Amino acid sequence: MKQSIEARDRKIAVLSEKLNSHLSLFDSIEKEAFSVKQVVDNVERIVIAGLRREMDQVSAFEKAFVERINDLENRLKNDGYEFQRKNKIISELEAQLEAAKISDCSRAQIEEISTQKTISAKDTVIQNLVSEKETLHFEVRSLANILQKIQNAVAHMNEEDRRAVSSKLESQEECQMNTSEEDNRIQDTTKHSAEQSPNKTCRIDAAENRGIE
Repeated sequence: MKQSIEARDRKIAVLSEKLNSHLSLFDSIEKEAFSVKQVVDNVERIVIAGLRREMDQVSAFEKAFVERINDLENRLKNDGYEFQRKNKIISELEAQLEAAKISDCSRAQIEEISTQKTISAKDTVIQNLVSEKETLHFEVRSLANILQKIQNAVAHMNEEDRRAVSSKLESQEECQMNTSEEDNRIQDTTKHSAEQSPNKTCRIDAAENRGIE
C-alpha cells in the first residue's frame, strides 16, 4: 500500500513537472506570439504610411500634370489668336503698300521721296511680320504635336515618361517666353512705322526745301 502511494506520488510529481514545463512553454509561445504581432503591426503601419505617401505624391503629380496640359491648351489657343492677328496686320500693311505703290505718279518729288521712305519702312515691317508669322506657325504646330503626344501617353504613363514630359514642358515654356519678347518688339516697330504718315513727312521736307531756297 505504501509503495503504491509512493509510486502514485512519483507519477504525480512527474506529471506536475511536465505540466509546469508545458505551462512555461505556453508562456514562452505566448510572449513570442505577442512579439511577432508587434512586429507585424509595426510593419503594417510602415507599409500603410509608405503607401499613403506614394498616393499623395501621385495625386500631386497628376494635379500638376493636368494643370500643365491645361496651360498648354490655353497657350495653343492664344497662339492661334495671335497667328490670326498677325495675318490681319500683314494684310492691312500689304493693302497700304499696294495703295502707296499705285498712288498718283504726278506728285511732287518731295512727296515721292517721302512715299518711298514710307514704302521701304512698311516693306521692312512686312518682312519682319512674315518671318514672325512663319516662326509662330511652326511653334503652333510644335505645341499641337506635343499636346497630342501628351494626351496619347497619359493613359500608359510611367515615371520615366513623366520625367520626359516635364522636360519637354519646361523647354516649351522657355520657347514661349522668347516668342513673347519678340512679339513685343514687332508690335513696337509696327506702331512706330504707322505714326510716320506720308503727308507729315512731305510737310517737313517741303519746309526744309523752302528754308534752303
